[in-house]
Amino acid sequence: LTGAGAPSASDAPVRLQMFYSHDCPHCHEALQWLPELERAFPKLVIEKHQVKGDEKARKLFEETAARNGAQVRGVPTFFVGGESFVGFYADQTCAALINKVRELSGRSTDKDCEQANQITVPILGTVRADRISLPQLTVVLGLLDSMNPCAMWVLTFLLSILAHSRSRRKTLMVGGVFVATSGLVYFAFMAAWLNLFLVIGMHKAITVGLALIAITMGLVNLKEIFFFKKGISLMIPEKAKPKIAERVRKILRERSTLLALVSTVLLAVFANFVELGCTVGFPAIFTKVLAQRETSALARYGYMALYNTVYVVPLAIIVGGFAFTMGQFRLSEKHAKVLKLVSGAVMLALGLVMLLKPELLVVG
Repeated sequence: LTGAGAPSASDAPVRLQMFYSHDCPHCHEALQWLPELERAFPKLVIEKHQVKGDEKARKLFEETAARNGAQVRGVPTFFVGGESFVGFYADQTCAALINKVRELSGRSTDKDCEQANQITVPILGTVRADRISLPQLTVVLGLLDSMNPCAMWVLTFLLSILAHSRSRRKTLMVGGVFVATSGLVYFAFMAAWLNLFLVIGMHKAITVGLALIAITMGLVNLKEIFFFKKGISLMIPEKAKPKIAERVRKILRERSTLLALVSTVLLAVFANFVELGCTVGFPAIFTKVLAQRETSALARYGYMALYNTVYVVPLAIIVGGFAFTMGQFRLSEKHAKVLKLVSGAVMLALGLVMLLKPELLVVG
């Protein structure tokens, strides 16, 4: 075999070494694609070394990197022909590997990267996971998360009581503070999820557990279309509603604007904790995707800020609508069923993807 640090002659096998971790999504994408590379280049011999928790493999990784004049920067890392390639991104890493193996083997091939990161999804057909945009996913999930009857119920109840004051200014002010506080509390909640995933890692059991939770929540939400509030429901508990109602009335009774706003902040915090059972699915899935991404902490928190901005936009629109129609809008059972249908269907789909094809959520 030709060593990883020296080019091979065209009549000798080509040796490619891959160092990876069992809980790295990009590594799994590469592992799925490498057999295609082997079929395209019969002279190629691939060595795979799982380094997480394996001191011997880790030492070999460090020695191989040093021999090739490279640094240990992350996984997956490939060594072939005296060069190193870090990460796995379709149209980039795979193209570089194909070109290098083609050069070393002396074999021409029409092999390209079109199969890298391709996933077959029922109904949708073949999807390129690397072409799913993280900003797009952020906006879509944030918007879907905002279609949450729990959050809307508390807000519309608050605004319907405020409508009796006949004051647009007070409605906008109190409603705006409620929405802003809800966004900040939700951001803190998501930050906790993110840091939990970063600490405990991306073990398969965690992915499966989260997928099962999402599937269950999706099915429960879809159940509401036919059996509204019957059996298990992801709604605000009935026993919590009197407490929320009393806090809302306290805001209306406050003569001091400052005290009314403080009470609104406390209501928003309380309501968001009560709503956790309704809302845990989307933020948990989104923060898991963020934790899988090889990006900076600043970028992760930036995406969470975007998510929460999108999340509060529909709530802000409701506040504006109430202020200018003086409470003519009400969240009816029909509205709640539509929201449950949309969020339940998407939650179920995301849960199934996470269970069956988790690599689809490793977005670019």
